[in-house]
Amino acid sequence: MKTTITFFLMFLSLNLVLAQDDWKTIKDLEKGFRVDFPGESKPDMTDVPTEKGTVKMHTNTYTPAVSSDDKNAIYMTAYTQYSSEMFDNDLKNVEEKQEILTKAVSGAVTNTKGTLLRTDKLEFNGFQARESVIEISGGYVIQSFMVLADLRLYLLQAICKKEDINNDKYVKFIGSFELIKTAE
Repeated sequence: MKTTITFFLMFLSLNLVLAQDDWKTIKDLEKGFRVDFPGESKPDMTDVPTEKGTVKMHTNTYTPAVSSDDKNAIYMTAYTQYSSEMFDNDLKNVEEKQEILTKAVSGAVTNTKGTLLRTDKLEFNGFQARESVIEISGGYVIQSFMVLADLRLYLLQAICKKEDINNDKYVKFIGSFELIKTAE
């Protein structure tokens, strides 16, 4: 009996260790955010032309191994700092902020040749935010969460099969996002 209990406890402990994910935290004080990825992400930066001028988009991307049981094909964060000269009133009114988020969602739909399935206006830590789902080719969707914090645009997104919308790892990824107060 004692051997059976010991074996059971060892089996349970092994399962708990194997069930733990190897999530990696990115904490960027300069850009003012932290987020957890389900693996090691790759940073990049690209220039993005907008109707107000070119901005730099800083990204972090993680692509799970094809052999993994991850339901998401890709995870990505993006951060863009706008200059105050790009906007009247430094984006002080809600309507102007909502317009920026609407254009960001529309741009994503256009760039992916996708179909907008849903977009919800939200508030995150007192800032205007959007959550959207865009259907793209191959039965996939892009789930995205955007926050416009003053002149900073944060984007988190994951791509998965349509039937896997809001899977556990996506929820954990989005739920890990935090804004960090920075000195300006």
